[in-house]
Amino acid sequence: MKKIYFLLFFCFFAFQAQATTYYVKTGGNNSSAGTSWSTAKADLQNAINASSAGDEIWIAAGTYKPTLMPTGMTGTTARDKSFYLDKNIGIYGGFAGTETLLSQRNSASNPVILSGDIGTVGSSSDNCYHVFISEGLTSAAVLDGVTITGGNANRSGNTSFSGGNVLGSRGGGISNYSSSPTFSNLIITNNTASSSGGGLWLFTDSSPTISNVTITNNTADNGGGFYLYIRSNPTMSNVTISNNTGSLYGGGMVIQSSSPTLTNVTICNNISGAQGGGGINVSASTVTIKNTIFWGNTKDTLSNVTGSDIKKDAGSTITITYSLVQLASSSYTSGNSNALTSATNMVYATDPSFINASDPDGADNVWMTKDDGLKLKSTSPAVDAGLNSAISSYSTDILGTTRVMNTTVNMGAYEMSACQQGNTLPTAAGTYAAIYSDIEGSYTCYCDDNGQFILGLDLNSTGAVVPTTGVSLEIGATTTTSWSTAGGIITNANGGAIINRKWDVVPTTQPTSDVTVIFPFTHTEYGDVVTALSAISTTITNANQLEMYKLTSAGTFADPHASGVTGVALPHGASASTSNWVWSQHGNGTDHLATYKVASFSGGGGGGGASGSPLPVELIHFEAHTAANHTADLHWATASEINNSHFVIERSYDGRTFETVGNVTGNGTTSQLIDYNYTDRSIAKSQNTAYYRLKQVDYDGAYEYSDVRVVRFDRRA
Repeated sequence: MKKIYFLLFFCFFAFQAQATTYYVKTGGNNSSAGTSWSTAKADLQNAINASSAGDEIWIAAGTYKPTLMPTGMTGTTARDKSFYLDKNIGIYGGFAGTETLLSQRNSASNPVILSGDIGTVGSSSDNCYHVFISEGLTSAAVLDGVTITGGNANRSGNTSFSGGNVLGSRGGGISNYSSSPTFSNLIITNNTASSSGGGLWLFTDSSPTISNVTITNNTADNGGGFYLYIRSNPTMSNVTISNNTGSLYGGGMVIQSSSPTLTNVTICNNISGAQGGGGINVSASTVTIKNTIFWGNTKDTLSNVTGSDIKKDAGSTITITYSLVQLASSSYTSGNSNALTSATNMVYATDPSFINASDPDGADNVWMTKDDGLKLKSTSPAVDAGLNSAISSYSTDILGTTRVMNTTVNMGAYEMSACQQGNTLPTAAGTYAAIYSDIEGSYTCYCDDNGQFILGLDLNSTGAVVPTTGVSLEIGATTTTSWSTAGGIITNANGGAIINRKWDVVPTTQPTSDVTVIFPFTHTEYGDVVTALSAISTTITNANQLEMYKLTSAGTFADPHASGVTGVALPHGASASTSNWVWSQHGNGTDHLATYKVASFSGGGGGGGASGSPLPVELIHFEAHTAANHTADLHWATASEINNSHFVIERSYDGRTFETVGNVTGNGTTSQLIDYNYTDRSIAKSQNTAYYRLKQVDYDGAYEYSDVRVVRFDRRA
C-alpha cells in the first residue's frame, strides 16, 4: 500500500513539475523556446500553440495582433485571423518583462493590448472579425490583465471550427462557443458587430466567471456591450458596462434564454434603439441582480422612459435586490415591459453621484485606477447600501480595494469612494500618505488608500504643482500636546496647545500666488484642545476661538513649539487669507474644516489652539513687490500693537533658509493704523526669486512670524 501511495504522489508531482510558463514580449522570437523572458516569443498565438493544459503564458506590455489562422479554421481571408484558445491554460498580461512572480505584474502600468486592427491602422473595415475566440474551456482557463479592442464582426455566414461554428457577425471582441473560462482584469473596448455582442458574445452553454472587467464603447445592432445566448449563465462581479450602443436593442447587454447572476455591476450611459433595454434587454431568461447600479441609460435617446434601463419580456424573471435603478418604482409594474419580478431594498430614481461619469476612465485615461470617474461620492445613496452576503465569494472591488470598508458594502463596481471633503477622517495614530486625489469644485482633495480625507488644496491659477504622493498627514499617539511656556511659533508666555494632526505638502512646483487649504480635524480633537487649554487658564467655548498655524521652516511634521521652528499663527476671521482661517462644518455634521491660505509650501503645518491671549500685533496685510534695479519694496500695516519693539525683515532664496536683511522700529503699544515700508537693495543679481517674512519682536524678546511673500524678477509684464 505504501508503494501505491508513493507511486500516486510521484505521478502527481511529476504532472505538476511538467507545467510550463511561456513568455511573450514585443521584439521576441517565435523560434525561441519562450520559456524565459530572454527567450520570449513575439506572438501570443505561437505561445498558445506551444502550451499544454495547466501551462501559463505571461505577456509583457505592448500591442499584439493575430497573425495565424485558428486551428481548424475554414476561413480564407486575413480577417479570419484571431487569437484562438481551446485548452485550459492561464494567459496573463501586465508584465514589464523582468518579473519572476505573477504577483509582481501591474496591468495599469504595463498595458497589454490584443488588437484586431491588422490592416490599415484606424480603419475598422479590414480588422479581424473576432479578436479572441475561446472554445470548449472550463474555469481552469484564464484570460487576465489584457485589453481586447479593434474587432469588427461583420462577416456574413459562420466561421467554422472542428468543434462547431462561431457566428461571423457576433462577438467582435471576444466570441465564446460552449466555453466557460475565467475572465479577470479585462478591458473590452471599441469593438463592433453587425449583429450581436459587439464586445462579448457567449454562445450555447458558455458560462464564464467574469470579474473586474470593463466593457465600454462597443457597438452592435443588439447587445452593444455583451450578448448572452442559449444557456449561457455567467457569474459577473465588479463589472462596469458603460457607453455601449445597441442600435436596435440592448445597449449594454442582451440576455436571451440564459440565467446570469450580476453582483456589484455598474451599468451606465448605454444606448439602445427604440426596441429598448438601454441597460439590459432580457428575453426568455432568469436573471439575478444584486448590489447593482443602473443609471443614465437611454432608449431611443430618452433616458427616463420605460425600457431605458431595463427591458423584459413576459417570459422572463428578474429578481433584483439592494440595487439602484433610474426610474421611479411605479415604472417597473406588471403593466410595463420592464416589470421586475421581485425587487427588494431598492433605490429608485436617485442619482448615484458618480465622481465624473463623463470621464469614466479618469484623467489618466486608464481604466480600473483610482481616478476612475465611476467611483461614487461619499454622499452617494449607493454607498454602504448593498448586501454584504452577496459578496461572500470576493472581498475586493474593481480596483482591488477591500469591500465593506465601513459596515456595509457599496452598490456598483467600486467600493472606493471619490476623495471628497465629506469623506471620513483618519483618526488612529500613524502617518498617512495620500494615495489618490479627486476634484471637488475648485479643490483637489487628497485621500489615503481607505478613502479617508487628508487635505484639500485649491491649486487653480496658483502655479503650484502638488503630486498626490506629495501630501501626507501625521496623527500623534495623543490627540493634543500642550506647553506652559513660549517656544517656536507659540510666543505667549503661558504657552498653548495644538492638535496632533499635522499635514505636510511637498510640491513639485511652489505656488506663484496663494493656495487655499482645507484642513479637517475631528470634534474629539477640538474637545481635547479645549481641555488642554483650560489647564493653562484659557477658556475656549467655540471652534472659532482656535488658531491654525502654518510652518515656514524646514522639517516634516515639525513641532511648532520647538526652538528654531518658524511659522505664523492664524486666528479665526471673516474670510480665508494668509492671516486668518474660517470655520465650516464637516459633511458628517460633527467634525470640522479649517480653510486658510498659504503663500508657499515649505515642509509642514497643522492645526491647533494657541493660548488665546491677545495678539501682540494685529497685522492687516503684508506685501512684497519687485522694484527697479533688482530691488524689492515691502509694505505692511498694523491695526494695533502691544509692546511691539521692532520688526526683523528676513529673506530667503529657497523658501526654507532665511537671513536677516533689515530692521524696522515698532510703535510700542497703539491702537492706531500704522503703515511700514522697507526696500531691500541687497538682492543677489543672480537670484530671480526671493522669499520674505516679518519677525515681530516684543520688548520682552518674544516674537512671531508673518506668512511668507514671494518676489520674482523673471516675469514679463
